[in-house]
Amino acid sequence: MVFELSRHRWELPLDHPGPCGDPTLEIVEWRARFGHQLVLCDGEGLPLAELPARVAAPDVSFTAFVSWAGFDPADVALADTPGHEAYRPVLTRVRAALVDHLARRARERSAAPGRPGPAARPAPRPWPATDGRRTTASPAAPGRRTDPARATVATAYPGVSRRG
Repeated sequence: MVFELSRHRWELPLDHPGPCGDPTLEIVEWRARFGHQLVLCDGEGLPLAELPARVAAPDVSFTAFVSWAGFDPADVALADTPGHEAYRPVLTRVRAALVDHLARRARERSAAPGRPGPAARPAPRPWPATDGRRTTASPAAPGRRTDPARATVATAYPGVSRRG
């Protein structure tokens, strides 16, 4: 089973690029509900830390991978905390790009022919309530002996005859 719905990748130019260059953002949207994750990676793409995405997207699950040579493995896990101002421009630019991307994808999904938008989707139907047994086999006539194994087979497999 393939969980990946789509993958998008682009460079994020910074206002004041340093010697580490511009970060690369790759967003993977998932078919299943995995939540929202922001994974900070080094310049080679090796994951260093995971932060909350802090982007409201209730109908989309995604993982955003940010690769940048400027992330220091020693303190990248603290990138969102006060005192780590070197990471703030990168995270601000990444989160703005996430918001833009998710808004664009929402417009694409609602405009796709034959695909209803979130408001037009039918409500999920409840699963039929059963006691877990099929009851298609008729009960034996009073006074008639039945083979319990045949009755069980007939109950479990309605197409199977109870006659031997």
